[in-house]
Amino acid sequence: MAAASSDRNLRLLVMAKAGTDTFQTDVEGKWQKADPESLSKFSAVAATFAIHLHKDPTLKDVPLGIIDTSFGGTAIEAWTPKGTLPDIPQDQISQSMFNIAPGNLFNKMIAPLTAYRIKGAAWYQGEANAGRPTFYTPLLKNLIVQWRKQWNQPELPFFVVQLPAFEGKRDGLDFGWQREAQERACRESTRAWSVVTYDTTKGDDLHPVEKEEIGRRIALLAAKEVYGRSVVAHGPVMKTTAVQGDRMAVTFDGPLKVRGDKLLGFSLAGEDGEYRFAEATLDSNKVILRAEGISQPKTVRFAWGGQPDANLVNAAGLPAAAFRTDKQGPKTLAFQPLPT
Repeated sequence: MAAASSDRNLRLLVMAKAGTDTFQTDVEGKWQKADPESLSKFSAVAATFAIHLHKDPTLKDVPLGIIDTSFGGTAIEAWTPKGTLPDIPQDQISQSMFNIAPGNLFNKMIAPLTAYRIKGAAWYQGEANAGRPTFYTPLLKNLIVQWRKQWNQPELPFFVVQLPAFEGKRDGLDFGWQREAQERACRESTRAWSVVTYDTTKGDDLHPVEKEEIGRRIALLAAKEVYGRSVVAHGPVMKTTAVQGDRMAVTFDGPLKVRGDKLLGFSLAGEDGEYRFAEATLDSNKVILRAEGISQPKTVRFAWGGQPDANLVNAAGLPAAAFRTDKQGPKTLAFQPLPT
């Protein structure tokens, strides 16, 4: 990030981490030049996003202001305007690990910013709500709607960073369910895109070590969807499946590559719904799957689970998003409030 110190067109603003019961209008902070000192107090993902966006030759001279308004360990309810939560059970509403009530972070850390005419928002949150994926999709869709109302920008772009690979669980559920909830919220909203990150961690670490790569992926999406640049901004997307005897062919939206020697990450299930590891081979934009002991495959999963071992990418090296074709629910359905 030291390269940003010479970028005269990049400015940073850090919001203080605090909440309040009342709607605030004053921004407590000041814009700073991007230099080693200011960057050391800034979100690494946000900083690298800005740096990579400015690497585009048509955007390098565009003044860019980045606002870091973040608070680790907090639930989505705290970032939602008061009185606007969707209709979900009251015992499923979290107050975050710091006992921050719903709406309080919005009041202090978001509301003052609504005076700015922003170009988009990168939403990097989800772990604190990971034990309740059933409710996360409506919560995130609602937050997108409410923020757009507050800014009076009904098509404000949203970039949702998915949870990274992590084998730990929340209330018995792995992160695969929460990633699906994040992706579904984007799919069911307009001008919202998810950023795949399951390949950015090393080992069982909740905090990705490859933060620069996450920032780069957000920058690619912003360059394409906000600034109209012709760039490859996402990995392969599954389009269709077809059963061929004891095999299943999965078709994607473009040519495919394998990062490594052997294609990993696929599993198949038959009539019983039990998934087994699938041998996978590439055929242009298709993957042909076969699993030992399954004579008639019914459904497929890719990059599923808390810490998926998956390596399907496109020519740009961007990973394919996780998906499943079954309609099973989480094994644990007894959702409980998160600890406060």
